Amino acid sequence: MQSSRIRDMCTCHHCCSQFGTINMISICYPPHQLTIAENPTLYIQYIFYFVFSLFFSLTVMKEDERIQRSIYERIEGIANCDDSPKPTLEDATTWTMSFERLMKSPAGRGCFQQFLRTEFSEENIRFWLACEDLKKETNKTVVQEKVRQIYEDFISILSPKEVSLDSRVRDVINKNMLEPTSHTFEDAQQQIYTLMQRDSYPRYMNSTAYADLLQNLEEPPPATEP
Repeated sequence: MQSSRIRDMCTCHHCCSQFGTINMISICYPPHQLTIAENPTLYIQYIFYFVFSLFFSLTVMKEDERIQRSIYERIEGIANCDDSPKPTLEDATTWTMSFERLMKSPAGRGCFQQFLRTEFSEENIRFWLACEDLKKETNKTVVQEKVRQIYEDFISILSPKEVSLDSRVRDVINKNMLEPTSHTFEDAQQQIYTLMQRDSYPRYMNSTAYADLLQNLEEPPPATEP
């Protein structure tokens, strides 16, 4: 009776086409009802399915952890202004022309980030840089993980690096989080860019940090002894 039930259910064309024969073993014939004496072949198939499923789950978990670690290191690396190139005098003097010129310069972004660090607002440029990196990503899985990481780091009210956003932009982000894309934080990025342009940029241009930078770049290098 039981053997007939197994054969009828597990060879059902609909079941096998939908789930595959091995998958249907666990659906049509639960493990607590299966004994090796009744059907040794089916029992072995079930054990194989169980081991394979466990191995596959562990592999997926390890890959997810690798992606998360890689993304975290990438975001931290982007935000490390200490690795930015040293500006030239010609480059540094153009930063006064516009905030856009400053932000387009890798050295300019690094120097500006160092200044923001002294003002305890470094999270603004770190968020902006993370969004720029996100927009370059094309892998859907990586995009989703980066979106999650950026949200936890800069949007969540529980984060110590939370950026200042108005309620309208936060509502947009919450809607976008339902289907994350590389442009999920576009409105927020623009708002933070405007905030830095209006508030932090003028202060940096008038700061002793920028004046000292220009002075150091203007000074000729020390002469080398023959």
